Amino acid sequence: MPKAKVVDVNHGVLTDHAIPKTPGTLSSTTSSWKLKPFSAADQGDRELGLAYAVLAFQTGEPRQETEALRLLTTTVPDREVLLALAGLYQRRGDYSRSLALYRPGTNDPGFAPTLVNLGVYFGLNGRMEEAIAAWKGVLKQNPCMTEAAVNLKKALGFQGDFAAAKVFSDSQAGCIF
Repeated sequence: MPKAKVVDVNHGVLTDHAIPKTPGTLSSTTSSWKLKPFSAADQGDRELGLAYAVLAFQTGEPRQETEALRLLTTTVPDREVLLALAGLYQRRGDYSRSLALYRPGTNDPGFAPTLVNLGVYFGLNGRMEEAIAAWKGVLKQNPCMTEAAVNLKKALGFQGDFAAAKVFSDSQAGCIF
């Protein structure tokens, strides 16, 4: 049985048994927030750092966020690492560093999460037109990108452009979620 709070980190594993999740609080032991790799493939700084980042985004645990930053800043900065680092810095309020990490990813049309998060960055910093442009760019590539569509509809509604928000709602009618 788990001794700490169970948190889904967005991955699946086939298994022949189930572990029931019971509500509770994170254990007070100092090691309860730490991740342990399952195999040798999971032991690199990149893989462990990305896992800590995903978990920190879900739990808000500052030690996991700090560990993600420590590991990811020592690894080769590929697009997933840059996206995770940008998000971590954005959560900490370091917007200039976050923006510097998002920018290179905007040139990669196959990596929509960068534009989605860049739009969030713009929206949080009062740059709504740039946020809307980023989310429209994502939806032009992939009309079924839920995060971009939801953010765009909210932003357009915030600006009072309910007709445009409805257009994007209608354009997602054929998407399977």
